Amino acid sequence: MMPLLLAMLQTVREPSLFDKPEFVEGKFEAAVDAGAHASAGPAARDTLPPFAILNLPAAGPTGSAEHDRALALEAAGQPVEAARLFASAVRADPSAVHVLDAAVHLMAHGATAAAAQMLAEGVRLYPKNADLRLAMGAAQFGLGRYDSARREFLAAGDTRAFEGLALVAQADAALAPSLIEPLAASPYHQSFADRGRAEMLLRKAIEQDPGHRRARFELARVYLDLGKDSAAERELKELLRLDAGHELAHYRLALLYRRTGRKAEAEPHFAAYRKLHAKRLESEEAVRKARILLTEVPVNRPK
Repeated sequence: MMPLLLAMLQTVREPSLFDKPEFVEGKFEAAVDAGAHASAGPAARDTLPPFAILNLPAAGPTGSAEHDRALALEAAGQPVEAARLFASAVRADPSAVHVLDAAVHLMAHGATAAAAQMLAEGVRLYPKNADLRLAMGAAQFGLGRYDSARREFLAAGDTRAFEGLALVAQADAALAPSLIEPLAASPYHQSFADRGRAEMLLRKAIEQDPGHRRARFELARVYLDLGKDSAAERELKELLRLDAGHELAHYRLALLYRRTGRKAEAEPHFAAYRKLHAKRLESEEAVRKARILLTEVPVNRPK
């Protein structure tokens, strides 16, 4: 095993770590069952630590005597002894599951710095493991390192990261504009809870950058999904004030007007959409033909 990992895990194993003020026994939230840290219910989401709302895998037996004994001790309300055994299991077998469970146990009891240290090595060993990346993002968030948390959540490449990104935007509004593209690519429209968090994130982004066109369009989409037609109309109108040539804004506003019986108001936007759409297709076709022409033109190389 690598010396750095051994040294870090030895540090986690030492009793002195758990004597530090940040390690608080009994800090499990009521909505999180001991040993099943992914079981937080929606009602408690606003008060739970980040790791508890990211839908990380629930800790379960792995066949390691130390790890499985740690689960039993955790359930029995003996977190210090459980943490020592979790760390011992990682020392014996530094698998991604063992690192994750040990780190989440530390975070659950307030030892976030120790968890971040362990997860940093876990991410180095398993850079493509989404669970470790998400947990690392949660640890960085818990330490107030919001930009680092943002990077870890994005590196996870997992739709669960949306939970973390929404937290980051809420904690540090200045980072909100940088999250719009990841947000637009995420399936936030699949649940009302996700749409509510998307609304918060997008509003934060617009507060930081009122001219952010993508943020306004995505916010209008969220409002439409939530049935907030007046708010959606307001955002689409503002977007067209900023960019009269926004093809999709015309289309969405036209559909909104038609759906709400305002056909006379819808038609100019349908007309604008058709004109812009045709112009874009014409431009794309010209580019395509130019590329074909370039590939067919012989290149005269000096002899």
